[in-house]
Amino acid sequence: ALEFEAKWPLAADVYQTILAHTHPFEHGEDTVFAQLRLGLSYRSMNRLDESAAAYAVAADIGTVIGDFVGVLRARIGDATIATLRGNLPQADAIFADTILRANGPDLKEVRAFALNGRSSIAMLGGQYELGIQLAYDAMSHTNSPVERDRILSNIAYSFMQLGVYTAARD
Repeated sequence: ALEFEAKWPLAADVYQTILAHTHPFEHGEDTVFAQLRLGLSYRSMNRLDESAAAYAVAADIGTVIGDFVGVLRARIGDATIATLRGNLPQADAIFADTILRANGPDLKEVRAFALNGRSSIAMLGGQYELGIQLAYDAMSHTNSPVERDRILSNIAYSFMQLGVYTAARD
């Protein structure tokens, strides 16, 4: 609820509290989840170094406890930070690697996030056709209404940039 209301400092405080009261190996998945959300909270406040540190901890714990989804989600966080820092080649490489590693039915949502991230990188680089293709691929891997709306927004933006206003409107 705090995230949807963009109350990032309070959300970060909640996640820090959770992390202060959980042990990474006794509550591994909860710890990874809280670290990922803490990374998002910091990123949303433009505290990129702290966000990167939270994602690194999530990846480390995920690796130790065998939470492959958590590790891949942390990599998506790393790619998003690289994008925000303007390092589009690094971000694209991380997204591409994540897409390759996110195979199987249990990793569909992770694959959708990575595909949509790579789609955004293509669009930022002016490669709108590639961005649309990647976004459509992402759409087929997600069931999340929020993620579907993000993907559709990216597709509409690309169609607008290409001058195909009817498709953008649709």
